[in-house]
Amino acid sequence: MTRWMLAAVLMVPAAVVAAPQGLPGHYYLSGMTEVGSELLLRADGRYRWMLAYGALDLAVEGSWTRSGDTLTLVADPDMLAEDGMESIFARMELTIAKDGALVPVENLRGAYRKAE
Repeated sequence: MTRWMLAAVLMVPAAVVAAPQGLPGHYYLSGMTEVGSELLLRADGRYRWMLAYGALDLAVEGSWTRSGDTLTLVADPDMLAEDGMESIFARMELTIAKDGALVPVENLRGAYRKAE
């Protein structure tokens, strides 16, 4: 019985290390070519996001919330021009992977990874 308890205690640190250390921070898009994107999640529930693809540069700010393993970004309405591409990114959902990466629900190739 004592050996079993010791084994269980020794396994706990591995589980803690695998969990995300907290969502707020600076993330960079990886896994996609010719696209640059950054996401800054602030502890106060606000975010800044930008994307650069060729001559196209987009940027929005807004608020973020977490529900389970889903992160939802909602852009401030005044950041969205009626005829601008930003409106496509008015609301984004990302899945929080076990390694802490943020994977856009609409795109299975790229993921935002926290800067180290």
